[in-house]
Amino acid sequence: MRSAAVAVALFVPALLGDGARAQGATGSSRTLVQAHADNHDGVGDNDDFLFASQRLDASFGADRVRGGVRVDGDLFLDQPNAGYLSELQLERVTLAYDVGELTFTAGDVAAQLGNGLALAVRSADAVGVDLAVRGGRVDWMGERLSASALVGLVNAANVDAVTLQHVDDPHDAVAGAELRLLASMGVGVRLLSSLVLPKERVLPGLFDGSGTVGAGVELLDLAGAGRASLEVDVQERVLAGVPQHGAAALGALELTVGEATLLLEGLTLGSFELKGSRNSATGMRFSYSQPPTLDLLAQDQPSDRDLIATRARADLPVGDALLGRIEGTVRVADPFAAVPVAQAHLALGLELARGGNRFAARVGARTERLGLDKLAELRDLAHLDGDVLVDLGRGFALHNLTALELWRAPERPYVVGATTVSLDVAGVASVGVQAGVDTNDPSPDVRHLFLAALASLRLHEQLTLRLSSGSQRGGVACMGGVCRRIPSFAGTSAELAMSF
Repeated sequence: MRSAAVAVALFVPALLGDGARAQGATGSSRTLVQAHADNHDGVGDNDDFLFASQRLDASFGADRVRGGVRVDGDLFLDQPNAGYLSELQLERVTLAYDVGELTFTAGDVAAQLGNGLALAVRSADAVGVDLAVRGGRVDWMGERLSASALVGLVNAANVDAVTLQHVDDPHDAVAGAELRLLASMGVGVRLLSSLVLPKERVLPGLFDGSGTVGAGVELLDLAGAGRASLEVDVQERVLAGVPQHGAAALGALELTVGEATLLLEGLTLGSFELKGSRNSATGMRFSYSQPPTLDLLAQDQPSDRDLIATRARADLPVGDALLGRIEGTVRVADPFAAVPVAQAHLALGLELARGGNRFAARVGARTERLGLDKLAELRDLAHLDGDVLVDLGRGFALHNLTALELWRAPERPYVVGATTVSLDVAGVASVGVQAGVDTNDPSPDVRHLFLAALASLRLHEQLTLRLSSGSQRGGVACMGGVCRRIPSFAGTSAELAMSF
């Protein structure tokens, strides 16, 4: 099966003849080699091994036919546990064909309905999420009406980019459909539905599954001053044979007043989740819903299935080179529980750009309480983020990136942060040093201070080499509504990225 798919992906361009050669093929290659030392994170089975990875993406287009293929190769030496597996395989293959306003796609496709509440099966490389639906998809694009439908099995990349552990393909069955209408006066309406049937059952012999339907409306032009959108989804699911209900809503309002921009967002989740089989690398169930976090920082949140959250942001330009920003969030997790978790966050930012110089800074504070009546303090946070670029002339620049978080918890205070100072040569190279700190875990066998040397060299217009050596702090990373805790790294890493 895999051999046949490789053959189709590689030889269809040749069969198309001059049309394929005229439009050509594009691709990218990423080669990564890492020597992992002891990262002193309190875990004893993720140290002292060698890792090499090769990822090759290629795509082609000719007339009405498009396709793509991705091959992943991973090699481990002296791996500390059986979860690290060396593999070479065809990870993605796609072939699409256009017929008038219709597009038929077979193979591995990304799937997102609406804002990602009702279904989101896609990649978010920064947090190690790499999913696709292996099956078929049909898209129809009219002048004012468009529609999409897909069905297939979930295909996961078989090495988790965060833990480097092997991931079994879940083969959960998913299906989705979306109808979009652009009416007059800049009004857009969408209807959507999804179905998720996990292959792995919570309890053997008992049915598991989720069905979601939703509707959304978007006002693209509010009297020339902005836009607004609202999506509402309801869910019926069965977990271990027990019926459950869920609902979600996401709204946004963006206004422009003079030179200022105002953004308001609101999110509510009521027992709302789309879960699949367990991820063999993390032990957690795959999530096929990715609502935005609405958080101002990438931090763990107490709940991702029951919450009420709102965010506001105002951008205030001053002149041609100065921008001020004020933003805040209020989140309540498990709002209808006996003891909800409440969080309030306020941040102020300033950005100044003049010539080749740039200065950006943001300061903020957040408080978390157990109970809406300040029953107990959980954590308080003060943070500072900075980005300073100083033009030294002749293409040279001094660059500093800093992120510092000061936490005060009932048990004790702790500090988390990192600063990077580099000398950049425009379009050619960068060399620098990164220092980090993390005192969250006071254990004596856990590293608290980090230091690494970093370098980047553009060898060719389409070829870049990145190097690092030393220790680098981990922490929480968020992307596209997904948050993961990234482990710290100690050792040496070399990455060669090429496009063609």
